[in-house]
Amino acid sequence: MAQLMHILTATQKCRSLHRVTFLLLLALIIIIFRSKGYLNPRSQKLESVQVDASMAVRDHNGLKSVKLPRMVYQQPQVLTPSRKDVLVMTPQLAPILWEGTFKTDILNEQFRLQNATIGFITFPAKKPKTHLKMLLELQRCTSWRDTG
Repeated sequence: MAQLMHILTATQKCRSLHRVTFLLLLALIIIIFRSKGYLNPRSQKLESVQVDASMAVRDHNGLKSVKLPRMVYQQPQVLTPSRKDVLVMTPQLAPILWEGTFKTDILNEQFRLQNATIGFITFPAKKPKTHLKMLLELQRCTSWRDTG
């Protein structure tokens, strides 16, 4: 019986040692990634992104570098939204587009270059027919037009 107790305590000590070792390795990996800036989006400077994005061709064998215009702006912050009266992000961090939330000229230019078609989904809570009628009426009344 004493021998069995000795084996059980040795096994428990080994398991606790494995847990501590695992937690220390995990903490070390997190510290390394944070110091490199992988887990900290604020460490990525907008200026460096802007400089790298504007250079299409670099000097190679006497060739000139070509600069392309590119609109770069900071992404909306979830914790400090641009509008206080409505939600600007879903829980999955997808943007909710309201008038005045995003710079429309940047969005228009980006989607025009990609030839993208944008759609949306609405989930009515009650009486879907009434909501659909209101949605279609709103679409008819608003001045959504293609400027291209």
